[in-house]
Amino acid sequence: MPLPGPGPGESREKFLDRCAGDGVMNEEYPESKQRWAVCNSLWDRQFSKKLKRLGRSKEEKEPPLAG
Repeated sequence: MPLPGPGPGESREKFLDRCAGDGVMNEEYPESKQRWAVCNSLWDRQFSKKLKRLGRSKEEKEPPLAG
């Protein structure tokens, strides 16, 4: 089943809350620590792709994920 991804303009905090509470995530990763780790990884992967497209480094301020 597909894993959730950050929505346009969604903050990290809101995404992590939504991701960790997702039904699929709860089935696939029943332990909360594992679920949070996977959700953080999903955010970081999306954030890294966005930075690469923008030609920025990870140390710069996190941009919103819109667009």
